[in-house]
Amino acid sequence: MDFLEKNVGQWTCENVLNHYKENDSQLTLKQALDSINKDLKRIAKHGSDAKCREKAESIIVNWKKLNNSWLFGYELLVPAKPFHSWSIGDELLEWTKDAKKNSRMQELNFERDILMAEQHNEVIRTAVVRDQAVRTTLTRQLKTFENEPHVQTSTRKRRNLNDEFTQNENDHEEVPQEERDELDNQRKGDEKNKTSNKRKDCEEEEECSSILFDEKNEDSLIESIDESRLISETRLPISKTSDNISEYKLSNGSDLLTMFKKYQKSIPKCRRVTTPAYWGILDLTRESLNGCKEFSEKDIQDLSQDFSNTISWDPKSAPNYLQEYFNKNCEEIHQIKDIKKLHTNIQFIKENMDPFNDSMTEEELKMISAFPLFRSILQRNVVKDAWGEIQVYSTKDARNENSSPFLRTRLGRKVDMKGTLKNTPNKFEALFGEVSGGMTSLGISSSPRKKRYLDKVKLSIMMRDSLNYALKGCRHVDDNQRKSLVVYGWLQVGFELNFYAMNWFGGLYRFGLLDHCILPSQEDDCGLFEDIYCILKELNVKLLQTEKSVKELYRSNMLGKRRRITMENSPVLNMNRTPN
Repeated sequence: MDFLEKNVGQWTCENVLNHYKENDSQLTLKQALDSINKDLKRIAKHGSDAKCREKAESIIVNWKKLNNSWLFGYELLVPAKPFHSWSIGDELLEWTKDAKKNSRMQELNFERDILMAEQHNEVIRTAVVRDQAVRTTLTRQLKTFENEPHVQTSTRKRRNLNDEFTQNENDHEEVPQEERDELDNQRKGDEKNKTSNKRKDCEEEEECSSILFDEKNEDSLIESIDESRLISETRLPISKTSDNISEYKLSNGSDLLTMFKKYQKSIPKCRRVTTPAYWGILDLTRESLNGCKEFSEKDIQDLSQDFSNTISWDPKSAPNYLQEYFNKNCEEIHQIKDIKKLHTNIQFIKENMDPFNDSMTEEELKMISAFPLFRSILQRNVVKDAWGEIQVYSTKDARNENSSPFLRTRLGRKVDMKGTLKNTPNKFEALFGEVSGGMTSLGISSSPRKKRYLDKVKLSIMMRDSLNYALKGCRHVDDNQRKSLVVYGWLQVGFELNFYAMNWFGGLYRFGLLDHCILPSQEDDCGLFEDIYCILKELNVKLLQTEKSVKELYRSNMLGKRRRITMENSPVLNMNRTPN
């Protein structure tokens, strides 16, 4: 106290600090400055010397202007000598540098906030432009269905959800400071745009799926298919014994998935919904690959051969006594007790062959032709086969994956036949069947080629969703195990049946034609049943292999997870509606 009452000319850094250091050598620099501040306030109020009071008041006022920064106040107090001339000058110099650095950081933070605000504005503008582009694209793609009730209902739901979301956001905007209020509004607007865009994307994707599977739109979709672009289906080549390809490269050295995504983007908008590649499916039947420039003939052949090697489809000949049975037009033989169920169902079909030359509905055709054969040959202890309009649970999971929890759960897509593996942990849906139309009055299929193609696309999507349902739950296995999982499907057109297979192949799904057969339509042609018998017997073998693959997949996933054998990894899946 007495020191500061001296002549103002004695108020130098060296004198002040030496005075407080002599009084208490344990004082830190901050404690010394605190003491100086306290004494200065006392001098300003009660000092006897007018010059001392004036100088003390000036220093205190300057400190307040600088937000009580001791450093800047101290510089005002003692500007006379350089810092490095004192014993504690190094510490003070370091503090000076830090304070200046902090001041610069504050300026940079302020500049950063301004840039973030500008970026938020740019994001909002970009989102608005993107929304307009998406709406324009969808309007053009769905112009045929703009007056349909389901489209109008979906649009109303989307508008109501957006209005409700906007109202809820506005109810919670209470920020006291104007600048923060503006930044928060921009941030909330950005989040609202992202949420709204995501909701719109999900709804638009679901609308595309609804258009494809809704029977009301079937006629319009069939008309939109350009039959001249469809080519004849090609069966997979005969399987060979060779190592499966783990990382496939095209003949030109390009990455398969990269070229497939390029092919997806090249599909015209008017044909996307009805093209398997749009849904992530590589159609190795080639029916939809007309005009595809991304894959050469050799690429398709190599992929088909590898897929065939993976499945190893090789139907065996019927036993000799069954060959004799079929040679005798399925009449009774002495070993009939071994095939009693098959014989009974074949006789049922023979008794109902008269309507085969007349008009029949799709349901009638299914129940008196395919149903008796599948029911008598498939292994009931392995496969539970359900017939009718059967809901596919894996498609239900796919449809509701990104939907709002406040909306009613959507049902799964329906199929004419579904085979579920009873002994698998997840009750895996491994077999799907579709009957495409009924029969005309002359016993000819009433289904035109466009309808057959459309039903095949639907069948492939349901097979894909079944694979996704199993694979997305197994994140502690390698991709080679994922590729071993195969699902099967069949499509009936009149008396002809096509059998298909699909597996996941690192971001896309290979879909190929396995086999083909014709059912007899006359009583004296019952020997043709031998073909479907051999195919279904081989299908039994393959379904057992799929059952084994599913069990191994889930067991490996458990071991990889609990024993840290395989790190968690996610397969590249086309999860729901549109390609990435």
